[in-house]
Amino acid sequence: MSNTNNPNKVTRQARISKVITGVQQFFMALPVIVLGGKSYPPATLMALLKAVIDAINQTSSAKAGYEAAVQTERDQIAAIVPILRYMEKFVVVQFGDTPDAAAKLEVFGYEPRKARTTKVAVKAHAVAQAKATRIARGTKGPKQKALIQGTVPATEPAPVASPAPAVKPAS
Repeated sequence: MSNTNNPNKVTRQARISKVITGVQQFFMALPVIVLGGKSYPPATLMALLKAVIDAINQTSSAKAGYEAAVQTERDQIAAIVPILRYMEKFVVVQFGDTPDAAAKLEVFGYEPRKARTTKVAVKAHAVAQAKATRIARGTKGPKQKALIQGTVPATEPAPVASPAPAVKPAS
């Protein structure tokens, strides 16, 4: 007989069922069964064992019910998420996304977009950085590119080889 130290519910339930079967088959005629220094009538022992099996069955069905309820919740949330997204867009279109509409948006649990606050120094630095980058890379805009015309360097024409005079055959 295998003796596992940490059985799971299924193996524990199977083991207890086998113990119940064994007690019914072999020990029901005894007046008491002494276990660990304590006396148990066979009927009381059977009731204790069946109570454990009932508890295991109850927790298993409760867990299955819980898992089914959680899956139902997840399915419903997955179905409603796009609707909530569209609803937010609809409310923003209806009332606007400005601080003036904040009270109306708050009723729905939304907040207006916060205005960007970039400092003048940050903007000036960005402009200077962009200019420095264009100079370093040598990039030009379309107007500057249009002003650039390519020129072919002047070279002396290569002397054209004149054909050799034709030799007349001697007669």
